[in-house]
Amino acid sequence: MPRKLILLITLIAAFGVLGTIPVMAENQLVSSPNYQASNYCVSCHTVGDPRLEQPAAWVGGVSHNAISPCPGASQIQEEIFYTERMLLAIDGASDEAPGNVDLSKSAARLAAAEQSYSRLLDAPVESLVAFSTDAAKVRYSLGKIYTTLNQYIEAAKRARVLWWGLAATAVMVGSLVWGWTNAKKAIGVNSVSTPRTARFYLSRGLVIVLVFIFFALPIFRIPSQEVEATSTEMQERQTAIDEAGRAALTADRELSRSWALAVIGADWSTLSAEEAEALLDEALASASEAQINQASLWGISQEAWEAGRAKTDMQAEADLADSDLAATRSRAWAQRLIAESWVEVDVQKAGEIFEKAAEQAALAVYPYDQLDLRAISVAWAQIDPERGTALALTISDPALRSWALREIAVGSGDDAIFEAAAQAAREVEDPVQQARALREAALASGQTALFAEAAAALETVQGAEAAYALADLAAAAGDRDLAAQIPSEYPAAVALAFYRLGDFETAWQAAGQIADPLEQARAQAAIAAAWENTSAVDEIRFAFLRDRVLRDISIASGDLSLVEEMESPYYQVQALTAGGEFESAWQIAGNLNDGYPLAALGAAWAESDPQAASQVLESLTLETDKADVLTAIAAATGNTDDFESALGMALAARVSGDALAPVYATLELASAFQEFPDLYEQSLQQAYEIAWLINISY
Repeated sequence: MPRKLILLITLIAAFGVLGTIPVMAENQLVSSPNYQASNYCVSCHTVGDPRLEQPAAWVGGVSHNAISPCPGASQIQEEIFYTERMLLAIDGASDEAPGNVDLSKSAARLAAAEQSYSRLLDAPVESLVAFSTDAAKVRYSLGKIYTTLNQYIEAAKRARVLWWGLAATAVMVGSLVWGWTNAKKAIGVNSVSTPRTARFYLSRGLVIVLVFIFFALPIFRIPSQEVEATSTEMQERQTAIDEAGRAALTADRELSRSWALAVIGADWSTLSAEEAEALLDEALASASEAQINQASLWGISQEAWEAGRAKTDMQAEADLADSDLAATRSRAWAQRLIAESWVEVDVQKAGEIFEKAAEQAALAVYPYDQLDLRAISVAWAQIDPERGTALALTISDPALRSWALREIAVGSGDDAIFEAAAQAAREVEDPVQQARALREAALASGQTALFAEAAAALETVQGAEAAYALADLAAAAGDRDLAAQIPSEYPAAVALAFYRLGDFETAWQAAGQIADPLEQARAQAAIAAAWENTSAVDEIRFAFLRDRVLRDISIASGDLSLVEEMESPYYQVQALTAGGEFESAWQIAGNLNDGYPLAALGAAWAESDPQAASQVLESLTLETDKADVLTAIAAATGNTDDFESALGMALAARVSGDALAPVYATLELASAFQEFPDLYEQSLQQAYEIAWLINISY
């Protein structure tokens, strides 16, 4: 089977099998299968949860999603998978491209797209929609490269068909001439006596042309495409579904705005307690307004649901829009985050807000009521362990109750709460999620007997679910025997288990058995980096992943000589910046297509040489990157003009899919100028104004 056909089938299968598009929660547990959360991870997590770091890291491939209860982490892995399918398709097309074609421009564009892909893997995930948008942009660039390569391949095929047609025509004409000549000799016809008229030559020329067209026909064949006309009714149904999707994003922005106002108010409390209280009141009023709008959201949700009932191909899209709105309606995560941000300002006031948030969460639909109650109970327990624990015990979903109690127990050190968390884990019906909950309870409490219970829960599970569940459990328990039980037909799961166990040699051998070339390379890259094995790098098929490993090893070991072995300036700049070689990093920065490494270079260089950092600034194109460098320069110089420039760039640091990005950038600047009350207040004032400018119109 041709390679391109195999790639096409792989792409179709991948897009068909992988489906849900939810949101970033934790790689922990929800026993309900189809839930979605907010655009922001903190809708399900407490602030500062370390499990939100590096959601794009290799976790055994997209097949690990079979047991992941976190829809957001799953979507991130899916976005990476889709992008890698395009990279793999381009790799195959490059092999098939004709050798006489100059592919230098396509190679340069591919290198630029690979840098953007590397940014996806490196940058922190602030917003799920923003991550998906950036991933789509990378795939768009890769798609154009793939199209160009296919055009070269098709042109070469047409040329081959043309030459074969000419050759076949020549053979046919030669055969006819030979046959005619011999036939005349056989019947004794004198060629001189046969007249040669224009009609004679025209008829024979026409025969030759027809023969050529017959053999060259594939060149001119254009496949027919069926075009379905869109009726007015279908347009109306699609409009209803689209409006539901926009309404869900708008409602999410409304909740996030109220949280941002509370954060700004908490920071303002160091300047004026009275103004801080006023901002808190505004934040609570904004959150309450969002709850008032839930009735209209319900109506929009129903309209979208009904729009998809009569049309099968719209049903999935309508259900998704309905789920988005259900995830937003009545949720109390904004009130909980407001309370969390206010804990250090006024504990009593924070407790009152937690109380109201719990009341609001109880009114939400399942399972979002459970998600909110879990997060509220954990956050509340930080200031009132007794009240937080009591709230956690009211959670009906055993998986979420176990998660809540486990986190509260870690903070309090109470063995009785650990036991309650373990008991809740035993009540989870799904064996994979039960094993997960027991495993996490064992890790948190140190009760290793729970690992054995988790293993027993997996005895009835088979296939990919069993393979990846065993991989996770073996790594958590530090049990090589469990890892050895993973079926060999799931080499990615085997590699994941031994990689996490620190047995890199065994993990490397297992990774070599992964059939998918790019998935294999990603596994090898993760293993080699953790192993710090430079000799293994040469076995990784893709150059940009080889460079990624060398960068990680260089940063971990401090060995800057590895920079010379890297091909990509993206990773060279990162390694040199981490090693403090700013001048050397700047010398090769001109070859960069993505400014992410430059932003880190400029921010780091600003501490010792703000003037040099200003040169880096001029090479950046994204406002978010510029805002980071300008903030670092302003903090280093303390200059008012630099502050004004940084303030203006923070305002411009907008990100598609993340309405809070300019607020984050402005608050970062504010934190750098806390010792300058006037400038600090000016920053907070801008953050406040930006928050109120967030569009919340339905």
